[in-house]
Amino acid sequence: MEALISVVVPVYNVKDYVEKCLSCILNQTYSNLEILIFDDGSTDGSREICSHIADKDKRVRLKELRHKGISYVRNLGVAEARGDYLIFIDSDDFVDLNYVEELYRAAITTGASIAACSFCRIRADEKPPKRETFPLIEILNREQAMKELVKDQKILSTVCMKIFEREVYKQLQFPEGRAYEDLSVMYSIIDREDKITYTEYTRYYYVFRRESICNNAYNENSIDLFIASKQFLRFIEKKYPELREIQYLKCIRNAVSILYRMMLSGRCDKKVKQILLKEIRKGKSLFLKSSYPRRDKFFVLAACYCYPLLSIALHTVRLREDEEEK
Repeated sequence: MEALISVVVPVYNVKDYVEKCLSCILNQTYSNLEILIFDDGSTDGSREICSHIADKDKRVRLKELRHKGISYVRNLGVAEARGDYLIFIDSDDFVDLNYVEELYRAAITTGASIAACSFCRIRADEKPPKRETFPLIEILNREQAMKELVKDQKILSTVCMKIFEREVYKQLQFPEGRAYEDLSVMYSIIDREDKITYTEYTRYYYVFRRESICNNAYNENSIDLFIASKQFLRFIEKKYPELREIQYLKCIRNAVSILYRMMLSGRCDKKVKQILLKEIRKGKSLFLKSSYPRRDKFFVLAACYCYPLLSIALHTVRLREDEEEK
């Protein structure tokens, strides 16, 4: 008998995308699914769309929440899942119709508790590209998988684009009240597994939309990216010291990214600015020798030596762009 696979779908104000997402899940070539939809207090009609779909398919369970946050939803999904395997899919993304089947096959044929796949970044109004797929299934040991996670290559920090045996999540919780919650869960999982499979057979389509861009603007949660990176760095220093430099450079790059967004927004959170600038100045020499793009290196130099001028210039450019869009 085929294993039951639980698909966890958090939903929050994605009425223009959720129907497509759920349709591709319902029409998977692998049909023994339990589809757990958690509407996290949507106010745009997403809940009604989900309810209509749930009424038509007995495999779907819809639960309505009062905006608890993505970590709470994922923890609840893990707790309520009855399947032997878990898959997470964000409700504004979509997947190939053989996505579940191929991930499951990759896991069971290699005896791995986790199988990860490639993904494609796509605009909301864009059709998926027709790509050649290669019969590549690669088995990674713990050290190889951790290196891929640090490098953001085959194993990404998101729990999407993967299938997990449900037992993998024993005694693990997504940290609530913080953004970038996936990272701490992913490195904890990888550190406990001896074998992880990567396949290029299947596709997960990450929808890059205007709302997503707005969500990437500077806000009070932006610093969480830096905090998560530093926590990961401390973990790497302790257990995988050979990967320290790669992760340290990522910490600096994340500090650069957050500071850049702060400047564009015109805001000045003095405490956050001081923390980020201190980290950037500390790692400046190493970052300038790295393979990161020249524009990032230029920003590091400008931030270190002429922060006020750079901040004003970037914010002015953003205001002009906003005016042109109007």
